[in-house]
This record gives sequence, C-alpha cells and structure tokens, in this order.
Amino acid sequence: MKNLFKKQKTELDFSNLGAILSTSVATGVAIAKYSGKNPKTAGIISAGLSLLV
Repeated sequence: MKNLFKKQKTELDFSNLGAILSTSVATGVAIAKYSGKNPKTAGIISAGLSLLV
C-alpha cells in the first residue's frame, strides 16, 4: 500500500502577487463606489478580496 501522507515541499509563488493585488484593489474600489461607501471601506473590501485569492 502506498503512503498517501507523504510530506510535500510547499513553496509560495509570489510571481502573480502584483496582479492579484491590483485586481483586488480595483474590484474593491468599484464595489465601494457602487454601494456608496467611503474610501476606508474600499480598502477593507480590497484586503478581504486579496486574502480570498
């Protein structure tokens, strides 16, 4: 029987980090403007979106 729980090397790939952050910021600002919220809310939405990805 094969060992299903082999240790795997986990590496973080930061090559797409800039694209993810800029996309989440643009989406957060668009959502905040559409809903009529202030800029602080746009920052919170953007941070939440970037953490989801």
